[in-house]
Amino acid sequence: MQAAVIHGAVRDSPYIAELGFNVFCSAVHPAHSGRDLEPVDFDRPVNMAGAQVRPGDILLADDEGVIAMPLEQAEVVARLGPPKERLETWIRDKIVASGSVHDYYPPSPEKLAEYERETGERH
Repeated sequence: MQAAVIHGAVRDSPYIAELGFNVFCSAVHPAHSGRDLEPVDFDRPVNMAGAQVRPGDILLADDEGVIAMPLEQAEVVARLGPPKERLETWIRDKIVASGSVHDYYPPSPEKLAEYERETGERH
């Protein structure tokens, strides 16, 4: 997927969304910047909202934000991410079904055992 990650504000976000081009930014604002933007460098580390992003980093984005990680961490995240997401989905389902957020998040050892019994997955 192609996208833009901007540590700053953009305008015309509804029109950008219609184009199908994903833009992740700090804010939206209706005002034009009043000046042309000009690139001054590339392939350099940058600070994005307090996180250093280096050339070659992998960026993962969803509706909640963007994370950056060194390429060598991508395999670990790819391995650990899906099981974590399945556990989080199970927790959300339990809370929606009248479970207490205090019991399920973070899951107690008893709730992890319940997860393992219900799903057959070890956490």
